[in-house]
Amino acid sequence: IPEIQLVARYEEYDANRAIDNNKVNRTTIGTTFYIDKKYTLIQLNYQLNGEEGATVRNNEFVANFQVGF
Repeated sequence: IPEIQLVARYEEYDANRAIDNNKVNRTTIGTTFYIDKKYTLIQLNYQLNGEEGATVRNNEFVANFQVGF
């Protein structure tokens, strides 16, 4: 049975504090499946991207497969 890890993260970035409505943020929700509990894993994340000012539909689903040897 693979080991499962749930993840959540919030990020916020303001490139220039002197300018209003240019802040961006990202909320990531996902899970990591450790196949062999050490070297092989699959990561599945959904990222909710938000921008102040102009709204852009750019949410992402990201999958990652990693093998170490």
